[in-house]
Amino acid sequence: MKSPRSALGVLFLTVFLDLVGFGLVIPLLPLYAKHLGLTPGMVGPLFAIFSAMNFIFAPVWGMISDRYGRRPVLLISIFASVVGYGLVAVARGPILLFVARGWSGAATANLSTAQAYIADVTTAENRARGMGMIGAAFGLGFVLGPAIAGIVSKHFGLASPFWLASGLAVVNFISAAALLPEPDRKRDSHAIRRRRIDAALDAFRTPHLGVLLFIFFVVTFAFAKLEATFSLWLARPPFGYDEEKVGWVFAYIGIVMSIVQGGIVGRLAPRLGEATLIKIATALMSLGLLMLPLAHSLPLLLLVILPITIGNGFNNPSTSALISRLTPPDRQGEVLGVAQSMSALGRIFGPPFGTQLFDHVSPNAPYWVGGAIMGAACLIAIARVKPAPRSKRPVGVEVEVGGGK
Repeated sequence: MKSPRSALGVLFLTVFLDLVGFGLVIPLLPLYAKHLGLTPGMVGPLFAIFSAMNFIFAPVWGMISDRYGRRPVLLISIFASVVGYGLVAVARGPILLFVARGWSGAATANLSTAQAYIADVTTAENRARGMGMIGAAFGLGFVLGPAIAGIVSKHFGLASPFWLASGLAVVNFISAAALLPEPDRKRDSHAIRRRRIDAALDAFRTPHLGVLLFIFFVVTFAFAKLEATFSLWLARPPFGYDEEKVGWVFAYIGIVMSIVQGGIVGRLAPRLGEATLIKIATALMSLGLLMLPLAHSLPLLLLVILPITIGNGFNNPSTSALISRLTPPDRQGEVLGVAQSMSALGRIFGPPFGTQLFDHVSPNAPYWVGGAIMGAACLIAIARVKPAPRSKRPVGVEVEVGGGK
């Protein structure tokens, strides 16, 4: 197999191409749904069905990757996303649109497999930096994807970004098939044969893992309300933004995200530890969400977005890295799959709750409620999240110091 550094480089390209496609779709999906006749209240369930399939398939892909390899799972899921994006593009009404998003949710539930790949080729001490690489790819995808989507949709119609995302997935499949190697994995044949549902429940029975998985859910639930309503919120006064301007706002979010996760997290994690970064992250996100309704001009909006984006950039790789450090090597894909299922569960319930608040209470209500929930997550993190031991690892987990595996 290639060296860990070169393997990470190829994985970065794979995840980056995947997330450019994601970035093409997500910012404009609420506007596209509205164009097809869906009300704001129906946008939440549209996000939820995608996340429900993520919830079901994330641990499945993770378990399969533990047994049969990371590379085959990534290739299959990328190819399936070609179909999912194409179905969204040809949708002319709510039924096919919901079917397409459900298919795409199953196809793109591969983040846990990418994280397990990183765990295979990094040491425990460098894992947060590796997980931050996925965040950097996510951020860069959100720089290019929304900006391209805004421009393309304005000139070629609202369906054009979905066709472009499908074509990009074809390119991603071909490049991954040619370049992505299968990593060396540490396996325990007894662990692989045991019942997977029991193995997943073990993660919740482990005290430190259980609280991290719960925080993953709470943070995602609070943040998902922003994802489902932000485009609709920007389309209202005082901003009144069209799809192109919405795309540029999301591109700004992507720039900040890529800077935070591409460089800052990797430098701060060894100094402060993942547990401390999680506490800082949830505090920043709570502050930003509570302040968002006060932003009535573009400079204020760009300022208030910073703590939300920086906090999210700190939280995801830090939580994933800490979960990985507390997990035995032969169960990385499995437990990280459970973590992504908790994230998906937050996205199942968050968007419908947020869009109902947006539709029936106030357009600002999703952010007030989200900020309060994020504040509760911060308090839980302060009370319960502990750093991973650096010299003494949990039973069944090897100590990884310095060089490669």
